[in-house]
Amino acid sequence: MKTFTSMAAGTCAAALLLAWSPIADNLRFAPEVGSAASKTFTSSMSLELDDLSVLVDGENVLEMFGVPEFSLTAESSIAVVDEYGGMGTGRPTKLSRLYEALSTKSTVDVSMAGEGESQSDETGSELAGKRVVFSWDEGAGVYNVAWAPDHSGEAELLDGLEEDMDLRGLLPAGEVEEGDSWEIPTDALKAMWMPGGDLGWEMDAEVDAEMESAMREAMTSLFGDSFGDNLTGTRTATFKGTREVDGTKVGVIALELDLEIALDLAEMIQKLLRENGEMPEEVDLQLSVASMNAAVTMEGELLWNMSQGLVHAMTLEGDFTASVEVEASVEAMGESTDFSASAEMSGTQSMKVTAEKQ
Repeated sequence: MKTFTSMAAGTCAAALLLAWSPIADNLRFAPEVGSAASKTFTSSMSLELDDLSVLVDGENVLEMFGVPEFSLTAESSIAVVDEYGGMGTGRPTKLSRLYEALSTKSTVDVSMAGEGESQSDETGSELAGKRVVFSWDEGAGVYNVAWAPDHSGEAELLDGLEEDMDLRGLLPAGEVEEGDSWEIPTDALKAMWMPGGDLGWEMDAEVDAEMESAMREAMTSLFGDSFGDNLTGTRTATFKGTREVDGTKVGVIALELDLEIALDLAEMIQKLLRENGEMPEEVDLQLSVASMNAAVTMEGELLWNMSQGLVHAMTLEGDFTASVEVEASVEAMGESTDFSASAEMSGTQSMKVTAEKQ
């Protein structure tokens, strides 16, 4: 009996030690204070026009010309180095970020009636080569963002920056076992699609300041606080266990997105036209419908470095479809014209993230 009691006590003590000791191999965000990690986010997208209809007073104006062929390819690359100056519960209290490289490239091909045109555009950001510091304000529950010493730039560049480029929002809220699933939060979706927030991408030289400001505001409204309200469907993460990748033990989280988004664009378009001064005062344009509907289906996986408590890599790819519908009436010089247009598009998209502790 004494031996059994000793064994039981020893077993309980071991269990308590395991319960209270820090576990190195679990899904948690826990970089070492003073450590640094380089991260690269790349994405590519292709888009084609499948169908287009334009009606003026009920007549299809494309019948004599045919539907134009349109395709778009776009690529982006974001490289940063993050230094963790302090850690709180589930987030850094101080993070210094160097934006090493920021670039985008897009190509548009349009052809109609046997004639075609191709246009390519490459842009960057004034953030490239500069360092920014994120400091957590516990009382306000937000990060204060400032230029690092010996770095400076326009204050507007700091306004839309987001601290989380760790993809930690994809992690489960608590302990999970292999096969467990959870819903991906809206903020984590935004961190995948817009890593780092608004990075101040430069616009085409032909876009004037007023249009650029309106377009940036429109993007903020689309991906702002109401972003999740426009989403339906499923966004699921599932823990698939662990495996070795190049000598590193990583936790494997499968990602599945099957989402639809519906946006009412009427107010945004009216504002763009009004602020850019494109609409003459003698022309009265009334938009009754201006909407976009999109469906996204993507699959991939997040690999999490179990010992470092940091992202190791992520891949995500899939298909999407989109449709746009516009109905309007225009009054000018005493005459009224009804206008309607619809377009259907489809394409593919892929995202890739790689990270390495420095």
